[in-house]
Amino acid sequence: MSAISMFQEYSQKENHATNNTLLILSLLAKHSPIRFEQVLKSILLIDLDDDKTLKVGLSFAQQVKEQASIPDAYIQQLPFNLYIETKLGEQSEEQVQRHLQSIAAKSEFSLHSWLLSLTIAPMSQDKIIYYKTIASEKSVCFAATTFADILNAMKDVCRDHDDYLNEIIGEYESCMRVQGLLGERWRWLVVFPCGTSLEANQKFGIYSEPTERNQKWKSSKFLGLYTNKKVHYIGVISTVVQAKVINNVLLDIKVEYGQIEKTHEERILNFVRTANYYEFTNSTRFYLMDEKSPINFIKSSKGGSQQHRYIDLCEYGIKKDADLKQVVAVLEGKEYL
Repeated sequence: MSAISMFQEYSQKENHATNNTLLILSLLAKHSPIRFEQVLKSILLIDLDDDKTLKVGLSFAQQVKEQASIPDAYIQQLPFNLYIETKLGEQSEEQVQRHLQSIAAKSEFSLHSWLLSLTIAPMSQDKIIYYKTIASEKSVCFAATTFADILNAMKDVCRDHDDYLNEIIGEYESCMRVQGLLGERWRWLVVFPCGTSLEANQKFGIYSEPTERNQKWKSSKFLGLYTNKKVHYIGVISTVVQAKVINNVLLDIKVEYGQIEKTHEERILNFVRTANYYEFTNSTRFYLMDEKSPINFIKSSKGGSQQHRYIDLCEYGIKKDADLKQVVAVLEGKEYL
C-alpha cells in the first residue's frame, strides 16, 4: 500500500491528482470528522441524516436492547470502504469491472464498500446507471464524481471563520485549476473584488492584475466585478494581454488569449489614465470583456471578498452553450456563499 504524501514523487498526472485529493480529504478528516462525513455523503449522494449507510467516527450508546440481552453500553465503529478510480479522460469499463470483482472478492466488506469514479468531466447518467447495476449484482455500491464536485462539497462545509480549512481548500483549488482538472471554461465565473476601481472596470470592460498571478482565463469564460457584497457586472473574457504602460505608451505587449485590436489598446490606455491610482509601469495582465452586463448577484455569507473566487455555473443549472444574456438571466437576484 502506498501512503499519501505532501512530498509526492509521482510522475503521472493522474497519480499526482489522486494524491492531492486524498491529501486534502485526510486533512479535512483530521480537522473535522463530521465535515469529512458530510463531504463523503455529498459526493456519494447519501442523505445527510442516513447514518446506517455511512458513518464516520465512533458512536456511543447505552441500555440498547439486543437479541438476548441489554448491555449497559457500547461503542461502535461502522465499517465502510471507499475505493477510488481516477481517470483524466473517459473511465475504462474494463478497469471498472475488474475493480468491482476485486472489491466483491472481499466478501466480508462488500456490503459496506463503494467504488467511486473520479474524473474531470461528469459521467453520463446512462453510464452511472449501467455501472450501478453491475455493482449491485456484486453487492457493491457505485458512484461517480468530479474534481469540481469534491471542491464544491468541501466549500459547502467550510465556514467563513475556518481560516485553516479555507486556506488549504484554496490551495487545493489553485493546484487543480492550474492542472486543468476543474472542467471546461464555460462552467466557471471568476469574480474579482474591485473596490474604488469598479467604475473604471465597468466603463472600459477591463480588469487588471500583476502577471505573476495565475491566469484566470484558462479556467473561466466569464468574469464578474465585485464590491460591497455583490457582483455588479458580468462579462465574457474576450482578450487577455500582458503589457506595461510608461508615459502613456503601451509597451511589451504579449497576447495570452484572443486577439488584440487597436480599439483594445485604446481601451487599455483609457483605463490606465482613469485608474491612475494604480501602478502600471510593471508588467500587468489586462482582461478585456467585449460583452458585459449589469447584474445583481449577491454574496450571502458574512464578510466581504478580499480575493478572487470562482463560481460554478452548473450549480445554477447553466448549460454549456449558454451565452452572457442567458447567464445573467439565471443569476440575476440569486445568492452565492
